[in-house]
Amino acid sequence: MRRGHCQAKSRVIGSHVKPYYMDVKRVHKPKNIINDVRKEFGVNISYSKAWRSREKALDMIRGGAEESFQLLPSYLYMLKLKNPGTIAEIESDSESRFKYLFMAIGACLARFRSQMRPGVGDSENDASWEWFFTKLRLAIGHEILDLVFVSDRHKSISKAVLMVFPNALHVHCIYHIGQNVKAKFKHGNVHALFYKAAKAYRESEFHELFNELEQYDLAVGTYLREADFSRWACAYSDGKRSDIMTTNIAECLNAALVDARKLPIQCLMEYIRNMLQQ
Repeated sequence: MRRGHCQAKSRVIGSHVKPYYMDVKRVHKPKNIINDVRKEFGVNISYSKAWRSREKALDMIRGGAEESFQLLPSYLYMLKLKNPGTIAEIESDSESRFKYLFMAIGACLARFRSQMRPGVGDSENDASWEWFFTKLRLAIGHEILDLVFVSDRHKSISKAVLMVFPNALHVHCIYHIGQNVKAKFKHGNVHALFYKAAKAYRESEFHELFNELEQYDLAVGTYLREADFSRWACAYSDGKRSDIMTTNIAECLNAALVDARKLPIQCLMEYIRNMLQQ
């Protein structure tokens, strides 16, 4: 009955609210825990105790980050054992610290070998992208006819594709280029004209729109010429990219994983595996 409610320890409360955190997407904030405890037990707890209770509950379910990294090798071993054809590789630095992780579920590879997901890396740089594409090449095969990569204009991606897949076509996402145009050049009409030009099928229609675009700002024309018409304009495409003009499929996967990214790494990979197999 004392004010601090010493028997209502954060671990005890954490055990009680643990079911709320089984679903990664479920939001249950400290203020919700305060209301739960007051409603069910008639006890008032502080915000800090509610916050500690939440952390205790998450630790009980998922474990800590360090523990999760330690579990990763055995988890990936079992993943490959139970899912024939699965590729799962970890790269460590000179001090045996985690750098990258590549995972491709065997069933996904068998069904559609030109579709890969996902990779985990430290940051987007030359080394991480080259490592990813090297693993990708091993997973999908050395020579795939008409292989096309669609990405943003990140220089490290361009370097890695050229080095690891020298015969593949590498084109750029028109959404990312459009956003750059919008940010760099403050002309609403230019942004709209860019999309029309990018999607135009005939060269004559493309140049009509492009000339109209340059009338607003010659600098936009210079920027888009440097981006290379063949990498973003449908009229100058050789047809291999079909109608895939954006990286929307990757953005959809990012959106699906927005909550799961907060998980410890082994839990994250299990979440992805479960999502793919569902």
